[in-house]
Amino acid sequence: MIALAFLFAAGTLSAFSSGLLGIGGAVVLIPLLLYLGPTAGVAMDVHRLTSLSMVYVAAAAASGFLAHRRHGAVHGPLVRWLGLGVVAGSLAGGLLQAHLPRLVLLGVFAVLAGTAGLSMLFPLRGESEKVPPVARLRALAGALPAGFLAATAGVGGASVLLPFMIRILGVPTRTAIGTSLPLVLLAGVGGVLGRAGAGEIPWLWTAPVLAGAVPGAWLGTLTSRRVSTAFLRRAFAGAVLALAAGILASLR
Repeated sequence: MIALAFLFAAGTLSAFSSGLLGIGGAVVLIPLLLYLGPTAGVAMDVHRLTSLSMVYVAAAAASGFLAHRRHGAVHGPLVRWLGLGVVAGSLAGGLLQAHLPRLVLLGVFAVLAGTAGLSMLFPLRGESEKVPPVARLRALAGALPAGFLAATAGVGGASVLLPFMIRILGVPTRTAIGTSLPLVLLAGVGGVLGRAGAGEIPWLWTAPVLAGAVPGAWLGTLTSRRVSTAFLRRAFAGAVLALAAGILASLR
């Protein structure tokens, strides 16, 4: 019973960060399950943990995406072009992750996430509320590695996609947050399909996490509409830098 309650709470808290910041929530979920899970009777190896995380990421992103879409914060053309690269990259990552050195993959992801987080700490000059025309090739080029790294590391890929959309594609912060969630969903689905074929998903532990994800994502989305874009960028940077630091520490 304690294990189920802990998993539900972990899913709710992680999904709140997903709806608030446009990330998949794995930045919160993975450390919770990895470091606090054993004290609540929840223990699993890294492959099963990141597989559970991919299922959760897809569910939390779907819930947050529906809520953000109601407020018109999702840009369809961006989703289509970035989504192509995310799906292709996440499918490849999900299929290949069991055969690749995880220390190398996690190390690369930590460096990319850390760089992305640092870039979000610097203020934007004259941010426009209009979305510029979609640079299709540039969008695909950024989405492919994001999807691949998402599926191999068990996260949603928003730690790379959000700064890419804001800094490189010039997308307004609120629109980037809303648009990142369907992309995180696509990355999660691609990663889940790859991992399900390998039989690595612990469905018994996954169910209570998913039950907590739905209300958490909706609450985070509502909160996101009531805070400034500067706060959202700083909070995102803090979450991603914490993830990068945690991953690097675990590699020692």
